[in-house]
Amino acid sequence: MKWGLLFLWIGIFGCESVALHAAEIPKREMRAVWLTTNYALDWPKSKANSAAGRLKQQREMIRILDHLAAAHFNVVLFQTRLRGDVLYPSAIEPWSSVLTGSVSSPGYDPLDFMIKECHKRGMECHAWMVSIPLGTTSHVRALGKRSIANSRPDMCKQLFGEYYLDPGHPETAPYILSLVKEVVSKYDIDGIHLDYIRYPDKADNFPDKNTYKKSGSELPLKEWRRENINRIVYDIYDWVKKTNPRVKISSATLGRYISLNEAPTPGWTSFETVYQDPKEWMKQGKHDFIVPMMYAKDNYFYPYIYNWQSVSNGRPVIPGLAVYQMERREKDWPLRDITNQIEFTRITSIGGQGYYRAGNLLQNEKGIWNYLIDQAYTSPALLPLMNWNDSIIPIAPSDLQITEDNNEWIFTWNRASEEEESSFATYTLYGLPNADIRCLSANQILRTGIRDNQIRIAKELISSETTYFCVTSCDPSYNESVPSEPTSPYFSKESSNQGISFQRISPKGDYKIEIEDLYAHVVIKNNLNQTLFKHRYSEALPLGFLPSGSYRVILMYEDGKTKNFVWNKL
Repeated sequence: MKWGLLFLWIGIFGCESVALHAAEIPKREMRAVWLTTNYALDWPKSKANSAAGRLKQQREMIRILDHLAAAHFNVVLFQTRLRGDVLYPSAIEPWSSVLTGSVSSPGYDPLDFMIKECHKRGMECHAWMVSIPLGTTSHVRALGKRSIANSRPDMCKQLFGEYYLDPGHPETAPYILSLVKEVVSKYDIDGIHLDYIRYPDKADNFPDKNTYKKSGSELPLKEWRRENINRIVYDIYDWVKKTNPRVKISSATLGRYISLNEAPTPGWTSFETVYQDPKEWMKQGKHDFIVPMMYAKDNYFYPYIYNWQSVSNGRPVIPGLAVYQMERREKDWPLRDITNQIEFTRITSIGGQGYYRAGNLLQNEKGIWNYLIDQAYTSPALLPLMNWNDSIIPIAPSDLQITEDNNEWIFTWNRASEEEESSFATYTLYGLPNADIRCLSANQILRTGIRDNQIRIAKELISSETTYFCVTSCDPSYNESVPSEPTSPYFSKESSNQGISFQRISPKGDYKIEIEDLYAHVVIKNNLNQTLFKHRYSEALPLGFLPSGSYRVILMYEDGKTKNFVWNKL
Protein backbone atom coordinates (compact mmCIF):
# COMPACT_ATOMS: atom_id res chain seq x y z
CA MET A 1 0.00 0.00 0.00
CA LYS A 2 2.85 2.39 0.90
CA TRP A 3 4.50 2.06 -2.50
CA GLY A 4 1.22 2.42 -4.36
CA LEU A 5 0.52 5.70 -2.60
CA LEU A 6 4.10 6.78 -3.15
CA PHE A 7 4.03 6.38 -6.90
CA LEU A 8 0.54 7.90 -7.10
CA TRP A 9 1.94 10.94 -5.26
CA ILE A 10 4.94 11.15 -7.58
CA GLY A 11 2.68 10.89 -10.62
CA ILE A 12 0.37 13.65 -9.43
CA PHE A 13 3.13 16.02 -8.43
CA GLY A 14 5.03 15.38 -11.64
CA CYS A 15 2.31 17.42 -13.39
CA GLU A 16 3.37 21.03 -13.66
CA SER A 17 -0.22 22.23 -13.48
CA VAL A 18 -0.68 20.99 -9.91
CA ALA A 19 0.10 23.42 -7.07
CA LEU A 20 3.00 22.30 -4.89
CA HIS A 21 1.27 22.50 -1.51
CA ALA A 22 0.90 18.86 -0.57
CA ALA A 23 1.99 19.31 3.04
CA GLU A 24 1.35 21.98 5.66
CA ILE A 25 4.36 23.98 6.79
CA PRO A 26 5.51 22.20 9.96
CA LYS A 27 6.23 23.90 13.26
CA ARG A 28 9.38 21.78 13.68
CA GLU A 29 11.75 21.32 10.77
CA MET A 30 15.48 21.49 10.24
CA ARG A 31 16.36 23.79 7.35
CA ALA A 32 20.05 23.29 6.80
CA VAL A 33 22.45 24.44 4.13
CA TRP A 34 26.01 23.43 3.35
CA LEU A 35 28.09 26.61 3.14
CA THR A 36 31.05 25.46 1.07
CA THR A 37 34.50 26.99 1.46
CA ASN A 38 36.45 24.39 -0.54
CA TYR A 39 37.61 26.14 -3.72
CA ALA A 40 35.76 29.18 -2.23
CA LEU A 41 32.60 27.90 -3.91
CA ASP A 42 30.22 29.80 -1.60
CA TRP A 43 32.64 31.91 0.44
CA PRO A 44 34.99 33.78 0.46
CA LYS A 45 35.07 35.52 -2.90
CA SER A 46 37.65 38.08 -1.77
CA LYS A 47 41.00 37.64 -0.06
CA ALA A 48 41.79 38.93 3.44
CA ASN A 49 45.21 40.35 2.62
CA SER A 50 44.53 43.74 4.22
CA ALA A 51 42.17 45.43 6.66
CA ALA A 52 39.92 46.34 3.73
CA GLY A 53 40.07 42.77 2.44
CA ARG A 54 39.13 41.36 5.85
CA LEU A 55 36.19 43.72 6.11
CA LYS A 56 35.01 42.81 2.61
CA GLN A 57 35.32 39.10 3.40
CA GLN A 58 33.27 39.54 6.56
CA ARG A 59 30.64 41.59 4.76
CA GLU A 60 30.30 38.80 2.19
CA MET A 61 29.54 36.42 5.04
CA ILE A 62 27.04 38.78 6.63
CA ARG A 63 25.17 39.14 3.32
CA ILE A 64 24.90 35.37 3.00
CA LEU A 65 23.65 34.96 6.56
CA ASP A 66 21.18 37.84 6.22
CA HIS A 67 19.65 36.12 3.21
CA LEU A 68 19.50 32.74 4.94
CA ALA A 69 17.89 34.26 8.02
CA ALA A 70 15.32 36.09 5.87
CA ALA A 71 14.36 32.74 4.36
CA HIS A 72 14.02 31.21 7.86
CA PHE A 73 16.91 28.76 7.64
CA ASN A 74 17.90 27.51 11.09
CA VAL A 75 21.16 25.52 10.61
CA VAL A 76 24.32 26.52 8.74
CA LEU A 77 26.78 23.68 8.06
CA PHE A 78 29.95 25.74 7.77
CA GLN A 79 32.88 24.00 6.10
CA THR A 80 35.52 24.42 8.79
CA ARG A 81 38.03 21.69 7.87
CA LEU A 82 38.59 21.30 4.13
CA ARG A 83 41.38 18.91 3.10
CA GLY A 84 43.74 18.82 6.05
CA ASP A 85 43.50 22.62 6.39
CA VAL A 86 41.17 24.68 8.55
CA LEU A 87 39.39 28.04 8.91
CA TYR A 88 40.40 28.84 12.48
CA PRO A 89 43.72 29.31 14.30
CA SER A 90 44.66 25.68 14.99
CA ALA A 91 47.50 24.18 16.97
CA ILE A 92 47.15 21.03 14.85
CA GLU A 93 46.61 21.92 11.18
CA PRO A 94 47.48 24.86 8.89
CA TRP A 95 45.28 27.69 7.69
CA SER A 96 43.39 27.14 4.45
CA SER A 97 44.64 29.23 1.55
CA VAL A 98 41.07 30.12 0.48
CA LEU A 99 41.18 32.99 3.00
CA THR A 100 44.29 34.84 1.85
CA GLY A 101 45.62 32.98 -1.19
CA SER A 102 48.42 31.47 0.90
CA VAL A 103 48.72 29.29 4.00
CA SER A 104 48.52 32.24 6.38
CA SER A 105 46.26 33.92 8.92
CA PRO A 106 43.56 36.27 7.61
CA GLY A 107 43.95 38.46 10.70
CA TYR A 108 40.72 37.31 12.32
CA ASP A 109 39.00 34.06 13.30
CA PRO A 110 36.45 33.12 10.60
CA LEU A 111 34.90 30.30 12.64
CA ASP A 112 34.32 32.54 15.66
CA PHE A 113 32.96 35.26 13.39
CA MET A 114 30.58 32.81 11.69
CA ILE A 115 29.27 31.36 14.96
CA LYS A 116 28.52 34.77 16.46
CA GLU A 117 26.82 36.05 13.30
CA CYS A 118 24.67 32.89 13.04
CA HIS A 119 23.59 33.22 16.66
CA LYS A 120 22.63 36.87 16.19
CA ARG A 121 20.17 35.68 13.54
CA GLY A 122 18.71 32.77 15.51
CA MET A 123 20.55 30.14 13.46
CA GLU A 124 22.73 27.30 14.67
CA CYS A 125 26.26 26.89 13.35
CA HIS A 126 27.63 23.38 12.93
CA ALA A 127 31.31 22.87 12.08
CA TRP A 128 31.41 20.84 8.86
CA MET A 129 34.64 18.84 9.00
CA VAL A 130 35.90 16.76 6.08
CA SER A 131 37.33 13.74 7.90
CA ILE A 132 39.44 11.33 5.80
CA PRO A 133 40.61 13.11 2.56
CA LEU A 134 43.74 15.26 2.69
CA GLY A 135 43.85 16.55 -0.89
CA THR A 136 46.00 16.19 -3.96
CA THR A 137 49.78 15.89 -4.05
CA SER A 138 50.12 19.59 -4.96
CA HIS A 139 47.73 20.62 -2.17
CA VAL A 140 49.64 18.59 0.42
CA ARG A 141 52.93 20.04 -0.81
CA ALA A 142 51.57 23.58 -0.48
CA LEU A 143 50.52 22.99 3.14
CA GLY A 144 54.11 22.19 4.11
CA LYS A 145 55.28 20.51 7.30
CA ARG A 146 52.01 21.07 9.17
CA SER A 147 50.13 18.79 6.81
CA ILE A 148 49.58 15.43 8.50
CA ALA A 149 50.43 13.82 5.15
CA ASN A 150 53.91 15.33 5.43
CA SER A 151 54.49 15.05 9.17
CA ARG A 152 53.05 11.55 9.60
CA PRO A 153 53.13 9.78 6.23
CA ASP A 154 52.73 6.43 8.03
CA MET A 155 49.13 7.43 8.91
CA CYS A 156 48.21 8.23 5.31
CA LYS A 157 47.61 6.44 2.02
CA GLN A 158 47.58 7.57 -1.59
CA LEU A 159 44.90 6.54 -4.07
CA PHE A 160 44.54 7.90 -7.62
CA GLY A 161 46.60 11.01 -6.89
CA GLU A 162 44.87 11.88 -3.60
CA TYR A 163 46.06 11.55 0.00
CA TYR A 164 43.82 10.05 2.69
CA LEU A 165 44.10 9.30 6.36
CA ASP A 166 44.15 5.54 6.85
CA PRO A 167 41.02 4.74 8.95
CA GLY A 168 42.61 1.47 10.09
CA HIS A 169 45.73 3.10 11.52
CA PRO A 170 45.48 3.07 15.33
CA GLU A 171 46.31 6.81 15.55
CA THR A 172 43.77 8.04 12.98
CA ALA A 173 40.77 8.04 15.33
CA PRO A 174 42.66 10.00 18.06
CA TYR A 175 43.93 12.44 15.44
CA ILE A 176 40.48 13.27 14.08
CA LEU A 177 39.16 13.46 17.64
CA SER A 178 41.90 15.97 18.50
CA LEU A 179 40.55 18.31 15.82
CA VAL A 180 37.01 17.93 17.16
CA LYS A 181 38.26 18.60 20.70
CA GLU A 182 39.93 21.79 19.51
CA VAL A 183 36.70 23.13 17.99
CA VAL A 184 34.35 22.08 20.79
CA SER A 185 36.69 23.34 23.53
CA LYS A 186 37.40 26.74 21.97
CA TYR A 187 34.09 27.71 20.37
CA ASP A 188 30.41 28.12 21.16
CA ILE A 189 29.64 25.65 18.39
CA ASP A 190 26.22 23.99 18.09
CA GLY A 191 27.28 20.85 16.27
CA ILE A 192 30.04 18.82 14.64
CA HIS A 193 29.11 17.70 11.13
CA LEU A 194 31.36 14.94 9.80
CA ASP A 195 31.82 14.64 6.06
CA TYR A 196 33.62 11.89 4.15
CA ILE A 197 33.58 9.76 7.30
CA ARG A 198 34.08 6.69 5.12
CA TYR A 199 36.51 5.01 2.80
CA PRO A 200 37.24 6.69 -0.56
CA ASP A 201 35.46 6.13 -3.83
CA LYS A 202 36.51 2.82 -5.40
CA ALA A 203 37.39 1.66 -1.92
CA ASP A 204 38.27 -1.83 -3.06
CA ASN A 205 41.50 -0.29 -4.38
CA PHE A 206 42.39 1.40 -1.09
CA PRO A 207 45.96 0.30 -0.21
CA ASP A 208 45.42 -0.73 3.42
CA LYS A 209 46.15 -4.46 3.22
CA ASN A 210 49.29 -4.03 5.35
CA THR A 211 47.33 -2.07 7.97
CA TYR A 212 44.73 -4.83 8.03
CA LYS A 213 47.39 -7.48 8.46
CA LYS A 214 49.15 -5.56 11.26
CA SER A 215 45.87 -5.12 13.12
CA GLY A 216 45.62 -8.85 13.70
CA SER A 217 41.83 -8.60 13.30
CA GLU A 218 39.88 -11.78 12.73
CA LEU A 219 37.07 -9.85 11.05
CA PRO A 220 36.68 -10.02 7.26
CA LEU A 221 38.25 -6.99 5.54
CA LYS A 222 34.92 -5.27 4.81
CA GLU A 223 33.69 -5.66 8.40
CA TRP A 224 37.06 -4.50 9.74
CA ARG A 225 36.81 -1.36 7.62
CA ARG A 226 33.30 -0.60 8.90
CA GLU A 227 34.53 -1.06 12.46
CA ASN A 228 37.37 1.40 11.81
CA ILE A 229 34.86 4.07 10.77
CA ASN A 230 32.57 3.15 13.67
CA ARG A 231 35.45 3.61 16.12
CA ILE A 232 36.15 7.12 14.83
CA VAL A 233 32.46 8.06 15.08
CA TYR A 234 31.95 6.56 18.54
CA ASP A 235 35.06 8.17 20.02
CA ILE A 236 33.91 11.57 18.78
CA TYR A 237 30.33 11.15 19.98
CA ASP A 238 31.30 9.87 23.43
CA TRP A 239 33.87 12.61 24.08
CA VAL A 240 31.61 15.44 22.86
CA LYS A 241 28.60 14.28 24.87
CA LYS A 242 30.72 13.95 27.99
CA THR A 243 32.27 17.39 27.46
CA ASN A 244 29.36 19.45 26.13
CA PRO A 245 26.13 17.42 25.75
CA ARG A 246 24.30 20.18 23.87
CA VAL A 247 26.68 19.93 20.87
CA LYS A 248 25.01 17.78 18.21
CA ILE A 249 26.85 15.14 16.19
CA SER A 250 25.80 14.51 12.59
CA SER A 251 27.26 13.25 9.33
CA ALA A 252 26.85 13.81 5.61
CA THR A 253 26.45 10.19 4.59
CA LEU A 254 26.02 8.82 1.10
CA GLY A 255 22.48 9.21 -0.15
CA ARG A 256 21.64 5.51 -0.29
CA TYR A 257 22.26 3.16 2.61
CA ILE A 258 21.94 -0.18 0.80
CA SER A 259 20.69 -1.39 -2.60
CA LEU A 260 16.91 -1.61 -2.95
CA ASN A 261 14.84 -3.54 -5.47
CA GLU A 262 13.11 -0.33 -6.52
CA ALA A 263 16.44 0.97 -7.87
CA PRO A 264 18.26 -2.11 -9.18
CA THR A 265 21.40 -0.17 -10.20
CA PRO A 266 21.92 2.28 -7.34
CA GLY A 267 25.61 2.92 -7.95
CA TRP A 268 27.59 3.21 -4.76
CA THR A 269 25.90 2.80 -1.38
CA SER A 270 26.96 3.72 2.11
CA PHE A 271 27.11 0.24 3.65
CA GLU A 272 28.18 -1.81 0.67
CA THR A 273 30.77 0.24 -1.19
CA VAL A 274 32.42 2.75 1.20
CA TYR A 275 32.05 0.85 4.51
CA GLN A 276 29.95 3.48 6.22
CA ASP A 277 27.22 2.18 8.56
CA PRO A 278 24.97 5.02 9.74
CA LYS A 279 22.25 2.51 10.63
CA GLU A 280 24.56 1.12 13.30
CA TRP A 281 25.55 4.60 14.50
CA MET A 282 21.91 5.49 15.07
CA LYS A 283 21.07 2.09 16.55
CA GLN A 284 23.87 2.53 19.08
CA GLY A 285 22.75 6.11 19.81
CA LYS A 286 26.00 7.61 18.51
CA HIS A 287 24.49 10.23 16.22
CA ASP A 288 21.91 12.97 16.75
CA PHE A 289 20.90 13.18 13.09
CA ILE A 290 22.22 12.41 9.63
CA VAL A 291 22.14 14.41 6.42
CA PRO A 292 22.35 11.84 3.58
CA MET A 293 23.49 13.38 0.30
CA MET A 294 20.45 12.31 -1.72
CA TYR A 295 21.58 13.93 -4.95
CA ALA A 296 19.20 11.95 -7.16
CA LYS A 297 15.51 11.80 -8.00
CA ASP A 298 12.57 9.49 -8.75
CA ASN A 299 13.31 5.84 -7.87
CA TYR A 300 16.73 6.85 -6.60
CA PHE A 301 15.20 9.27 -4.08
CA TYR A 302 11.71 8.40 -2.85
CA PRO A 303 12.18 4.71 -1.89
CA TYR A 304 15.37 5.64 -0.06
CA ILE A 305 13.52 8.13 2.14
CA TYR A 306 11.49 5.25 3.53
CA ASN A 307 14.63 3.14 3.85
CA TRP A 308 16.36 5.85 5.88
CA GLN A 309 13.30 6.16 8.11
CA SER A 310 13.34 2.42 8.76
CA VAL A 311 16.96 2.46 9.97
CA SER A 312 16.99 5.80 11.82
CA ASN A 313 16.15 4.57 15.35
CA GLY A 314 13.96 7.65 15.80
CA ARG A 315 16.76 10.08 14.95
CA PRO A 316 15.99 12.84 12.44
CA VAL A 317 17.04 12.20 8.85
CA ILE A 318 17.57 15.44 6.92
CA PRO A 319 17.76 14.59 3.19
CA GLY A 320 20.41 16.61 1.36
CA LEU A 321 18.79 17.99 -1.80
CA ALA A 322 20.82 18.57 -4.95
CA VAL A 323 19.98 22.17 -5.83
CA TYR A 324 23.19 22.21 -7.90
CA GLN A 325 21.67 19.60 -10.26
CA MET A 326 19.37 22.32 -11.60
CA GLU A 327 22.36 24.03 -13.20
CA ARG A 328 22.48 23.57 -16.96
CA ARG A 329 26.10 22.47 -16.77
CA GLU A 330 25.05 19.71 -14.36
CA LYS A 331 21.80 17.80 -15.06
CA ASP A 332 19.46 20.72 -15.81
CA TRP A 333 16.73 19.49 -13.47
CA PRO A 334 13.49 21.50 -13.56
CA LEU A 335 12.48 23.30 -10.37
CA ARG A 336 9.66 20.84 -9.69
CA ASP A 337 12.16 18.02 -9.04
CA ILE A 338 13.41 19.85 -5.95
CA THR A 339 10.08 21.28 -4.82
CA ASN A 340 8.47 17.82 -5.04
CA GLN A 341 11.23 16.45 -2.85
CA ILE A 342 10.69 19.21 -0.27
CA GLU A 343 6.99 18.46 -0.12
CA PHE A 344 7.61 14.72 0.12
CA THR A 345 9.96 15.12 3.07
CA ARG A 346 7.14 16.95 4.83
CA ILE A 347 4.54 14.31 4.02
CA THR A 348 6.83 11.64 5.46
CA SER A 349 7.72 13.82 8.50
CA ILE A 350 11.34 12.79 8.19
CA GLY A 351 12.81 15.86 9.91
CA GLY A 352 13.59 18.59 7.40
CA GLN A 353 15.78 19.41 4.43
CA GLY A 354 19.42 20.17 3.70
CA TYR A 355 20.67 21.90 0.55
CA TYR A 356 23.85 21.60 -1.42
CA ARG A 357 24.84 24.27 -1.72
CA ALA A 358 24.32 27.85 -0.43
CA GLY A 359 25.46 29.49 -3.67
CA ASN A 360 22.87 27.68 -5.79
CA LEU A 361 20.12 28.82 -3.44
CA LEU A 362 21.26 32.42 -3.27
CA GLN A 363 21.59 32.77 -7.03
CA ASN A 364 17.95 31.66 -7.22
CA GLU A 365 18.64 28.76 -9.58
CA LYS A 366 15.44 28.33 -11.66
CA GLY A 367 13.46 30.20 -8.97
CA ILE A 368 14.31 27.96 -5.98
CA TRP A 369 14.93 30.93 -3.69
CA ASN A 370 11.62 32.53 -4.62
CA TYR A 371 9.87 29.23 -3.92
CA LEU A 372 11.40 28.96 -0.46
CA ILE A 373 10.63 32.58 0.48
CA ASP A 374 7.11 32.70 -0.96
CA GLN A 375 5.83 29.18 -0.35
CA ALA A 376 7.92 26.67 1.57
CA TYR A 377 9.54 28.73 4.35
CA THR A 378 7.06 31.53 5.01
CA SER A 379 7.54 31.30 8.78
CA PRO A 380 10.37 30.26 11.11
CA ALA A 381 10.55 26.69 12.43
CA LEU A 382 11.77 25.10 15.63
CA LEU A 383 14.35 22.34 15.27
CA PRO A 384 13.23 18.68 15.49
CA LEU A 385 13.10 17.08 18.92
CA MET A 386 16.28 15.26 19.92
CA ASN A 387 15.10 14.33 23.40
CA TRP A 388 16.39 10.78 23.85
CA ASN A 389 18.73 12.01 26.61
CA ASP A 390 16.38 14.58 28.16
CA SER A 391 12.62 14.73 27.68
CA ILE A 392 11.82 17.03 30.62
CA ILE A 393 9.83 20.07 29.52
CA PRO A 394 11.59 23.28 30.63
CA ILE A 395 9.92 25.92 32.77
CA ALA A 396 8.29 28.77 30.86
CA PRO A 397 9.73 32.29 30.80
CA SER A 398 7.72 34.88 32.71
CA ASP A 399 6.73 38.52 32.82
CA LEU A 400 6.92 39.34 29.13
CA GLN A 401 7.20 43.12 28.83
CA ILE A 402 6.69 45.06 25.61
CA THR A 403 7.99 48.59 25.25
CA GLU A 404 8.14 50.96 22.31
CA ASP A 405 11.19 52.61 20.80
CA ASN A 406 10.35 54.68 17.73
CA ASN A 407 9.44 52.13 15.05
CA GLU A 408 10.35 49.03 17.06
CA TRP A 409 8.77 46.89 19.73
CA ILE A 410 11.19 45.72 22.42
CA PHE A 411 10.27 42.37 23.96
CA THR A 412 11.88 41.49 27.31
CA TRP A 413 11.16 38.55 29.60
CA ASN A 414 12.46 36.86 32.71
CA ARG A 415 14.28 33.57 32.35
CA ALA A 416 12.55 30.68 34.03
CA SER A 417 14.84 30.45 37.06
CA GLU A 418 18.18 31.48 38.51
CA GLU A 419 19.48 28.05 37.50
CA GLU A 420 18.60 28.80 33.86
CA GLU A 421 20.77 31.92 33.98
CA SER A 422 23.84 29.70 33.86
CA SER A 423 22.40 26.97 31.61
CA PHE A 424 21.66 26.98 27.90
CA ALA A 425 18.28 27.95 26.53
CA THR A 426 16.88 29.53 23.42
CA TYR A 427 13.57 31.30 23.11
CA THR A 428 10.73 31.50 20.62
CA LEU A 429 8.49 34.56 20.31
CA TYR A 430 4.93 34.10 19.04
CA GLY A 431 2.48 36.71 17.74
CA LEU A 432 -1.23 35.94 18.20
CA PRO A 433 -4.53 37.40 16.98
CA ASN A 434 -5.99 37.04 20.48
CA ALA A 435 -5.05 35.88 23.98
CA ASP A 436 -5.59 32.17 23.22
CA ILE A 437 -2.27 30.34 23.76
CA ARG A 438 -3.62 26.79 23.80
CA CYS A 439 -2.37 25.79 20.35
CA LEU A 440 0.59 27.71 18.93
CA SER A 441 1.13 27.12 15.23
CA ALA A 442 4.03 27.57 12.81
CA ASN A 443 2.60 30.70 11.24
CA GLN A 444 2.48 32.40 14.66
CA ILE A 445 6.25 32.14 15.20
CA LEU A 446 7.88 35.56 14.88
CA ARG A 447 11.41 34.61 15.91
CA THR A 448 13.07 31.46 17.20
CA GLY A 449 16.57 30.52 18.28
CA ILE A 450 16.78 33.72 20.39
CA ARG A 451 19.76 33.46 22.77
CA ASP A 452 19.08 36.45 24.99
CA ASN A 453 15.99 37.41 26.99
CA GLN A 454 15.33 40.44 24.83
CA ILE A 455 14.68 41.07 21.15
CA ARG A 456 13.75 44.11 19.08
CA ILE A 457 11.45 43.79 16.06
CA ALA A 458 10.41 46.52 13.64
CA LYS A 459 6.69 47.21 13.88
CA GLU A 460 6.31 46.99 10.13
CA LEU A 461 7.34 43.32 10.26
CA ILE A 462 4.44 42.41 12.54
CA SER A 463 1.00 41.85 11.04
CA SER A 464 -1.71 44.31 11.96
CA GLU A 465 -3.79 41.27 13.00
CA THR A 466 -1.25 40.41 15.70
CA THR A 467 -2.29 41.91 19.02
CA TYR A 468 -0.94 39.52 21.68
CA PHE A 469 2.48 37.98 22.21
CA CYS A 470 3.97 35.15 24.25
CA VAL A 471 7.36 33.48 24.57
CA THR A 472 8.56 29.90 25.19
CA SER A 473 11.95 28.44 26.04
CA CYS A 474 13.72 25.47 24.46
CA ASP A 475 16.41 23.36 26.11
CA PRO A 476 19.37 21.79 24.25
CA SER A 477 17.21 18.78 23.29
CA TYR A 478 14.70 21.22 21.75
CA ASN A 479 11.99 20.43 24.33
CA GLU A 480 9.70 23.46 24.36
CA SER A 481 8.10 24.94 27.47
CA VAL A 482 4.52 26.03 27.79
CA PRO A 483 4.10 29.68 26.76
CA SER A 484 4.32 32.66 29.04
CA GLU A 485 1.16 34.56 29.87
CA PRO A 486 -0.02 36.46 26.77
CA THR A 487 0.86 40.13 26.72
CA SER A 488 -0.27 42.97 24.50
CA PRO A 489 1.08 46.47 23.97
CA TYR A 490 -2.42 47.38 22.86
CA PHE A 491 -4.58 45.83 25.57
CA SER A 492 -2.91 46.92 28.78
CA LYS A 493 -4.17 47.91 32.23
CA GLU A 494 -2.93 51.15 33.78
CA SER A 495 -3.86 51.64 37.42
CA SER A 496 -4.68 54.93 39.12
CA ASN A 497 -3.53 55.96 42.58
CA GLN A 498 -6.91 54.75 43.88
CA GLY A 499 -6.59 51.21 42.42
CA ILE A 500 -9.05 51.94 39.60
CA SER A 501 -7.79 50.63 36.27
CA PHE A 502 -7.85 51.93 32.74
CA GLN A 503 -7.84 48.99 30.32
CA ARG A 504 -6.61 49.63 26.80
CA ILE A 505 -8.96 47.73 24.51
CA SER A 506 -7.85 48.59 20.98
CA PRO A 507 -4.64 49.35 19.08
CA LYS A 508 -5.86 52.84 18.22
CA GLY A 509 -6.06 53.79 21.90
CA ASP A 510 -9.61 53.12 23.10
CA TYR A 511 -9.86 52.60 26.88
CA LYS A 512 -12.37 51.23 29.33
CA ILE A 513 -12.48 52.38 32.97
CA GLU A 514 -12.73 49.35 35.25
CA ILE A 515 -14.79 50.33 38.29
CA GLU A 516 -17.61 48.60 40.15
CA ASP A 517 -20.25 51.37 40.10
CA LEU A 518 -21.68 52.92 36.95
CA TYR A 519 -20.71 56.57 36.47
CA ALA A 520 -22.54 59.04 34.21
CA HIS A 521 -19.71 61.23 32.91
CA VAL A 522 -15.92 61.26 32.92
CA VAL A 523 -13.79 64.41 32.82
CA ILE A 524 -10.01 64.35 32.31
CA LYS A 525 -7.87 67.40 33.18
CA ASN A 526 -4.18 68.21 33.00
CA ASN A 527 -2.02 69.58 35.83
CA LEU A 528 -3.09 73.11 34.86
CA ASN A 529 -6.71 72.11 35.55
CA GLN A 530 -7.56 72.45 31.88
CA THR A 531 -10.27 70.03 30.66
CA LEU A 532 -8.85 67.80 27.92
CA PHE A 533 -11.66 65.27 27.63
CA LYS A 534 -15.31 64.98 28.63
CA HIS A 535 -17.55 62.03 27.75
CA ARG A 536 -20.64 60.15 28.84
CA TYR A 537 -20.16 56.63 30.17
CA SER A 538 -18.93 54.32 27.42
CA GLU A 539 -17.30 50.90 27.07
CA ALA A 540 -14.79 52.52 24.72
CA LEU A 541 -13.31 55.94 25.50
CA PRO A 542 -11.20 57.39 22.64
CA LEU A 543 -8.10 58.43 24.61
CA GLY A 544 -5.36 57.59 22.13
CA PHE A 545 -4.75 61.29 21.50
CA LEU A 546 -3.44 61.85 25.05
CA PRO A 547 0.34 61.61 25.38
CA SER A 548 1.94 59.70 28.24
CA GLY A 549 1.74 61.55 31.54
CA SER A 550 -0.28 62.14 34.71
CA TYR A 551 -3.92 63.29 34.51
CA ARG A 552 -6.66 64.17 36.97
CA VAL A 553 -9.73 62.05 36.32
CA ILE A 554 -13.18 62.97 37.67
CA LEU A 555 -16.06 60.50 37.56
CA MET A 556 -19.54 62.13 37.90
CA TYR A 557 -22.60 60.16 39.02
CA GLU A 558 -26.32 60.71 38.46
CA ASP A 559 -26.85 61.59 42.17
CA GLY A 560 -24.30 64.42 41.91
CA LYS A 561 -21.46 62.63 43.71
CA THR A 562 -17.97 62.60 42.20
CA LYS A 563 -14.77 60.55 42.49
CA ASN A 564 -11.32 62.01 41.84
CA PHE A 565 -8.07 60.15 41.18
CA VAL A 566 -4.79 60.49 39.29
CA TRP A 567 -4.19 58.36 36.21
CA ASN A 568 -0.60 57.76 35.11
CA LYS A 569 -0.95 57.04 31.41
CA LEU A 570 1.92 54.97 29.99
